[in-house]
Amino acid sequence: MPVPRLLHPVPVVVEQIDRQATAYDDDAREAVQVVARKVTFTMSGQVKWISDMTLEAAKEGAIERASGYVLFSLAELRAVDKMIVRGDRFTSIGGRDCDAYVERTEPTAHYPDLGGPGLLKAHFSTR
Repeated sequence: MPVPRLLHPVPVVVEQIDRQATAYDDDAREAVQVVARKVTFTMSGQVKWISDMTLEAAKEGAIERASGYVLFSLAELRAVDKMIVRGDRFTSIGGRDCDAYVERTEPTAHYPDLGGPGLLKAHFSTR
């Protein structure tokens, strides 16, 4: 059975959001103050930087931003009983410290033998 593999994987340090421990505003349905995080873990991922460190002009001054995505093997994520979801944070990508947050996830690499996706594409942006 063919399984999709990652090309040139690098270590990605993930800090998952802890929705149960985070206090939410009932009216606004958003986190109050600080979002609680779970213990970090490291996974192998295939990284694509779409725009690396672009500058955005604002009243406060220049703001550096970057975006891209990381491909993760769903088999590897399931093996460690983890899943990447919106709001998770990447603190290091390929040994490069960053402050990137997952904006959305996209299942991809659908193989007939797998009965569904084999990879998870996590789109991120830095802050």
